[in-house]
Amino acid sequence: MKLFARLRRRDDSGSIPMALLLTLVGASLAALLLPMVVSQVSATRLDTRRVNALNAAHAGLQAALGQIRDVPDRTACKPVINLLGVVTVGGCSLIGVGLLGIGINLVVFTKSNGLPCSPISGSVGTGSSATYTVTMKYLPDDPRRHDDNWIQQNDWCQTKSNNVSVGYALVRSQGTDQGRTRTLEATYMFETPHRNSTSGGLIDINVLNSARCIAAPSNPPKAGDALRVVTCSAGNAAQTFQYNEDLTIRLDGSPGMCLTSSGQQGGNVTFQPCTSPPSPSQQWFLNDNGAFQGVTSGLAPAVGLCLNVLPGASLITLDVLACDGTTLNWHAPPDGRPFRDIRER
Repeated sequence: MKLFARLRRRDDSGSIPMALLLTLVGASLAALLLPMVVSQVSATRLDTRRVNALNAAHAGLQAALGQIRDVPDRTACKPVINLLGVVTVGGCSLIGVGLLGIGINLVVFTKSNGLPCSPISGSVGTGSSATYTVTMKYLPDDPRRHDDNWIQQNDWCQTKSNNVSVGYALVRSQGTDQGRTRTLEATYMFETPHRNSTSGGLIDINVLNSARCIAAPSNPPKAGDALRVVTCSAGNAAQTFQYNEDLTIRLDGSPGMCLTSSGQQGGNVTFQPCTSPPSPSQQWFLNDNGAFQGVTSGLAPAVGLCLNVLPGASLITLDVLACDGTTLNWHAPPDGRPFRDIRER
């Protein structure tokens, strides 16, 4: 009994200070850890917003490229011809009309290419705070070769020039999420049917079951010399042409002489110094019918202007009847492919 009594009567002094000390240590540790925890949470939220902004920028690029690819067919101009002249429908604009024989003959029509110039904005999806804003510039040459001043001066949306072909789109997409922004830039090369490599070779045509090739009258040709058609001769420098990715046809080995359209029904195709960037008069579209067809601004086919050679003739002319490929069929080097490039600014 005395032993139990002694145990029950043991001194408890110091317990409260110890408890207070432990409480103080715990509170101090909590105070030290709280800023670290808050900082980590804030950093995580910041990283999440940056990732969301980047995803929004990607979504903006896809939205813009989708609109560019969804441009209506620019070749489907449907002119209505009457006694008073030519009336167009379907958004086509009249460039020129010529007379051929008795009736009225349509020489060149171009349709508004419908490329979006206004900024595109949108949200990533329902429940997301991320948004994107996209701007587009359409240029005659690869923008990666030029500075911002050149890009601004040559933007088709600003100039609306019919003398320059649009070959590239520079697309900039800014994604935003709760104050954080990320910007992506994409260079898009417009795909045109039968874009070819730069390897030199013969460009031949079948005329009345006889193979003929285009040729220069001399090598090098003079500016203004007319393009001719002759019997094919492999290795002949005057018959060796490069069909380039920018759709120009240049005599191989010449000091920059390109095939140039006169822009008129029945007109000759001549050699002229190649321009940089190429003008529409020096660009040729090998259409699905196997006919070389001129282009307008924006790489849209120029209706009714195709390379033609009449039986027994020696000069290449432009003719509306040659575009269907029923009488003539051209052969050129193999096709190439367009490219795209995406990078963060």
